[in-house]
Formats: sequence, C-alpha cells, structure tokens
Amino acid sequence: MKKRFLPVLVLLVAGCLQQGEDITRPGKLVVSSPAFPPYGTIATHYTCDGEDVNPPLMIECIPEGTTSLALIVEDKDANIDSWVHWVLFDVSPTEIIEENTSQGVVGTNSFGLQSYGGPCPLSREHTFVFQVYALDTFLNLSSDATREEITRAMEGHILAEGALEGIYCNNSRFSMDVTPLKVRVKRGESAKFQIHTTFCNPAFSHIPISFLIRGLHSSMGWHMTPDNALVVDSSPETPPGIYWLKIIGDAQGCSITSYTAFIVEGETQDQKDAALKEAVLPELQDIVSDENWTQFGGNAQHTSYSSVDIPATLEILWNYKVSPPGAHRHLCPQTAPALVDDKVYILDLYSLTCISLETGSPLYRVPECSLYPYTPSVSDGRVFLSGTEEIFQCRNAYTGRVLWEREFPGLYLESRFVDDMCIYATADHLSVVFCMIDPCRPMGSVWTLLIALNKETGEEVWRYSAKDWSPLAEGLGIPTGADGSVFIFVNDYYDEKSYYPDQKKSGILCLDAYTGAVKWKCENMIPILFDAKGSYPFWMTYYEQRLYIDMEDRVLCVDTETQEPVWDYVWNDDINPVWRSISVGSGVVVVHRRLQVECLDAETGEVLWAKPLKGKGIPVITKSEVFVCGEGTLYRMDIRTGKISGYYTVGEPIYSVVVAQNRVLVGTEKDRIYCLGEPGHSMTILAVVLVLSVFIVVLVLISRAEYC
Repeated sequence: MKKRFLPVLVLLVAGCLQQGEDITRPGKLVVSSPAFPPYGTIATHYTCDGEDVNPPLMIECIPEGTTSLALIVEDKDANIDSWVHWVLFDVSPTEIIEENTSQGVVGTNSFGLQSYGGPCPLSREHTFVFQVYALDTFLNLSSDATREEITRAMEGHILAEGALEGIYCNNSRFSMDVTPLKVRVKRGESAKFQIHTTFCNPAFSHIPISFLIRGLHSSMGWHMTPDNALVVDSSPETPPGIYWLKIIGDAQGCSITSYTAFIVEGETQDQKDAALKEAVLPELQDIVSDENWTQFGGNAQHTSYSSVDIPATLEILWNYKVSPPGAHRHLCPQTAPALVDDKVYILDLYSLTCISLETGSPLYRVPECSLYPYTPSVSDGRVFLSGTEEIFQCRNAYTGRVLWEREFPGLYLESRFVDDMCIYATADHLSVVFCMIDPCRPMGSVWTLLIALNKETGEEVWRYSAKDWSPLAEGLGIPTGADGSVFIFVNDYYDEKSYYPDQKKSGILCLDAYTGAVKWKCENMIPILFDAKGSYPFWMTYYEQRLYIDMEDRVLCVDTETQEPVWDYVWNDDINPVWRSISVGSGVVVVHRRLQVECLDAETGEVLWAKPLKGKGIPVITKSEVFVCGEGTLYRMDIRTGKISGYYTVGEPIYSVVVAQNRVLVGTEKDRIYCLGEPGHSMTILAVVLVLSVFIVVLVLISRAEYC
C-alpha cells in the first residue's frame, strides 16, 4: 500500500497545481471515494443489489469563489444515450459528500425519482461516472429539475470540474447470444444453434449454466452438447411453420432469455392448412356477436363497455391457472382475455391459450412471447398477436395454427385493434428498455409506424409514419378506430434528446381507416405537464363522436366533428396516478386511479360520484352498472349513484375484468382466470351428466338381462 500511495499523492498535487495554468477554462477537481478506487468496482452496498445509497465522495482542489457544488451520476454504457442515476445541486462547498447524504437539493433522475438510484445493469459490466462541478452561483432550481435543465443552468458558471469512474456488475449476471438467429430445415431434419455466454465478472465463468427450451412442438426434441450447442430435432410429424424457440439460461438464480427461429418447411401440411382455412373460416365469420369481447377494451373504440345483461346473482363457475406449476407473473394488470362465442383467448408473457367458456378446460396452447400481454384481437375466426419482437401473426382461432406472418421492426409494446376490414398494428416501438426492466410496468407504447393489414391475407394496405408529422414526432398510446377513421396521438419533441414534447406542435391525428389519408390534424390542444416525466396520453376512447383522452392528471373530452375540447376534468389531489384506467358508456366516464374510482357525466364532465377503492384493473360499464376491480374483490356498483349492489371475493388482487356472453371473467395477480355466471349453471351441467350416466347404466343392465 505504501508503494502505491506516493504516486497517487503526486497526481493529486499535480491536479491542484494545474488549475492555475489557464484561467480561461474550468479548473480541475480531483474526485475520489474511500468506497472504491478510480475505475474500480463499486461495492454492492451502493447499488440496487445492496442498500442503494450513494457512496461517500472526496472533492479536492475546490477553487476560491466557489458558491455551490453540483453532481451528476450517469451510466456510460446504457442502451440509450444516457441514463442518469443521481442529480444533486446547490451543495455548499465541502470536501466530503457523505454516504447516504442529505446535502443539497436532489433533482430528478432517469427513473423519474428525486433520489439516488444505484447502479443496476441488466447483464454485462457498466461504467458509472460521478461528475462534480464547482459553480460560482446557486442554481435555485426545484427538485423537478433534470440533468438537461441543470446542465443549461450551469452554463457560464463552472469554475472547475472533475470526475470519478467506477464499474459495477453483479457476479451472477451473464449475457447470452445465440447464432444463427434463424435456421430452415425440412421436416425430419435437425438444426444446431451455438449459445455464447459471457459472465460480467470473468472470475465466475466456471459457474455451470443450466438451459431450458420453450416453444417446441410435441413432435420435436432437443439436447445440449458439451460446448453449449443446442441441437433441435424435428420429425416427419412436425407441422411446417416458424417456431420461435425461447432459450432460458440460469446460473445461480440469474436467468437470461434469448430467442431463435426454427423454421420447418413442408408442402403437405401447408395444403392442409389452406384447406382448413377455406373450410372453417367462412363458417366462423357468420357467428360473430355483439356480445363478444373481441379485443382490448372489448371493441375497436376501447370503451370497456358491454351491452349484455348480467344475472343479479353470480357465483364462480370455474377457474383456470394460466402459469405452469411453480411459475408466476404471467399476467399483468391490463391483461384481459378475449371472449368470442364459446371460447376464451388468453395471451400471457409466454403463450396464447384457448379455453372453453363452458368448462374452463384448455382447448389448445401455443408458445408465444408477448413483452407486454394485452388482450389478443379476435375477428372472423382469426387471432391476431405479436408473437415475438418482430413477428406479427394471424392464427386460426379454432386450432391455433398460423395462417400468415409478417415481420415488422420493434413489436415490443404491441397495441393493435381490428375492424371489419383490417388489423391495425403499431411498430418500431421505443419503450423496450422500460419494458424489459419490468414487463408489467403501466405505460402506453411509444411508436413510429402504424400499419394496416388485410385480415385475410396479411397484405399491407397502408402505413403511416409519425415522421410524416415531423422528423422528431412519435406516436403515443393505443390507436382508436371508429366510423371509418383511426385516431392517434402524436408527440412532437423540441429536439432529439428531449424528454418533453412541444405542446404547440403535438396533438391528435385522424386518418382514413381504408386509405391511411389524413382527414384532419389538430395541434396545441392538450396541456402538457412538465412534472409528468414524459408520461402523456395513455389511450383514447371513442364514444358518440367524442374522444375521451386519459392523461397523467386529467381526462379531456374532444369533439371529433369540430376538433374542439368539450370539457377538461383535472384531478386536484395527491392520489398517485401511475395506475389508472378509463371506461366510457351509458352516458358516463368511469376512471379508476389506483386508490379511487370516479364517475363523470360523459356530456359535461361533471362528477356524479367518487368512491375510495384500491385496485389496478380497468372497470367495465354495462347498461346500468359498472364492475370495478379491487385488491381481492370484484365490486358491482350502480352506474348513477356508485352504490355497491354486489361483490365477489376471489382472495387475490384482481387485474382485469371482461363482461360478455352473460358471464364475467376476471384475471388475477396469481395468474388465474375466474369465470362468474348465474348460480345453478354448473349444477345444471352436472345434473345433465348424471342423468345421462344413469340412463346409460340402465341400458347396459337391460342389455345384459336380455342376453342372459
């Protein structure tokens, strides 16, 4: 240690002396930490894997005239331009910033928090920079200030600056790549994929990694070779198609997932698929009912409204566990099934499952990956979904078999809807970083492309790029379709690095649903709150020639004929708006804001009633009632008064509710789907089965007697 101390001391002195050589440029601060050496490993204690408190810092060579210090901590190796972990300013000049300090003012980091957020890389080693500035003034900004605002405020006031870099990587974390990404084989052949793994800390590369493969057909098999090569075998019975293999690697509790495409070719099965499509789909097209729940929000307008009459008394008829034994978190708060005729379709994080509405028994299950599992769209005997990051699929709703596929960029947060002619999907999504950190994070998708596809063939009808609005524009939230139009919200930003949109240039766009032509464009309509941290309209709901727009702090009603605001309801309380949802129908708007349910008059925006009720799911409105999701209870309330007329307890937090076919379906936090229906319904089925059984037994006895 003594041999190393002298050179370091010389460097520190040299650093201090250099600041007097050129007074026209900022001087040099020397920043160090007793917690880790320069370019050394940051102790776990100061990261998300530990106590998540800031490390102590030592600052030397602070020049005379310094009024305050500012500090910015960034991840140099983040997937985006920069990820800010800590912003601290207006710190009185000091040579020591204490561990878990309360000094100065804490600004807003990239997590949207006014706090220190410790290093937390997902896989490989990342470098974190602690940048310190000596200023000749106080910035006098609020805690809402971001790195960009602080940087602008510091211009012309920096007397000296310096940085300390450290690295961090959790020892159990590793990365995994698979080559090649796609392999084509004929039925009965095998394919070999090489799996490359790298631990962020090479010292731990001896840890064994176990692998699990998902997405295989029952006729296929796999094995691993000693050099981490995955060999996948098909058979003559394997149906042709694209199988997206999900490769899961696990080492000491840290799991990494990768995908590769195993493409099986064959003519015979293709002919069978074509014949099945020709024979089955025309029959299915004739049985579409208004009582179905075909997509997110129940319809292309996303109203979460149902016209069916629900029995006054309900009981649980059956429940179905979506996730396999030992697994959890396959569903998310906004994951709701689709219910069409006698079938229930569930898209979770790993598969598409079709179950019987009558019995709750599975009819088929196909492996898929949905980074954010919205309700699958079902129309004319077809199921539409994004199977992977780039593959958009149409499957036969009767069998689950693929009818057609299209490849699009960035289907991370897929937000589709379907009408009589087309399926509309957004692509080139920009929210993938947040989505991978927390797949169930409540947010709307940010996208660039809106694509209309022919439902039957998958051929592209038209596409709209948000860049046609402006080179800096992005589409936001879920598009809405009604009356031959598609409504979308577009944010136009100040510059390429800005988190905040330009209110005057952002707005609503109406496109022709059949051609993609612009019908009208309305800018400078929606007030943008700069304390909303970049979270703006989540989705728009269409009801009786009006758009009802769900925002961070309000609901805005816009007339689609005049493109003018009708009313604007703002929440003036401190209720956390992160989990919120909106439903429209029967002349009312119902908003659930995590801790409270409010019912507004759809015509005027007047509050009809409000009730404190904790929950995350989206309410469903019927002709005279509203069904609201609670923490473990589904509430049934009068639509005009808010009076609770019934409640149904399932014992676990409720994520979603669907009302259709005289049934009520709820999804829960523990990955279960419950079906509620009229009491005695299940007993009737049992009675019929019992009578038939007795009848068969009697026939058998009579037959035996005659034989004897």
